[in-house]
Amino acid sequence: MVKISPEEFARALGLSVISATGRQKERSIGVADLCRPGLQFSGYFDVFAYERPQVIGKTEMAYLTSLSEDVLVRRLDQYFSYDIPCIIIARGMECPQSLLRHAQRSGVPVYGTQEETSAFSATAMVYLSEAFAPKQTCHGVLLDVYGVGVMITGESGVGKSECALELVKHGHQLVADDVVDISRVGKVLWGEAPEMVRDFMELRGVGIVDI
Repeated sequence: MVKISPEEFARALGLSVISATGRQKERSIGVADLCRPGLQFSGYFDVFAYERPQVIGKTEMAYLTSLSEDVLVRRLDQYFSYDIPCIIIARGMECPQSLLRHAQRSGVPVYGTQEETSAFSATAMVYLSEAFAPKQTCHGVLLDVYGVGVMITGESGVGKSECALELVKHGHQLVADDVVDISRVGKVLWGEAPEMVRDFMELRGVGIVDI
């Protein structure tokens, strides 16, 4: 099962570090979704997607700061009793000291972003969907023909690369030759070349050509 670390998630999305991961436990993200914990801050924990990255926006922050200190501590004690992978505070808002203390004590990393909550959530969902998309490596040649992905398959030596070269000569674009990495994001298939062979094509009698 694919998992990514909170640090990898933060680097990919350009998040600033408010509080780093503690040594108490190695944390990871294993689902392509987010959680906005407004209900949990109000005391409802019967349904709580604690395994997702926790995004705190303006609404959640306004509610947190409205609580009395004793109520806030009780809610945060219960909130951090779950195995939360990380917390992201949106809109460049300052992290409340009580939340920061609980996060540091529990070893939960806290990150910040200047983006608005909805914009960050959309970007993060795209990243997570691609990171956790099912992937498969196939033998064939993939081209972009008039904006449509076309994959030529067949046994080795039947002329797949030569056929693809003719299409390239007519203005179409090579995506991958011989080895194609395919992933499914939602209901859409995406194909690309592995980094090692990107932009290269093998032609019989010629060798490997950078096209």
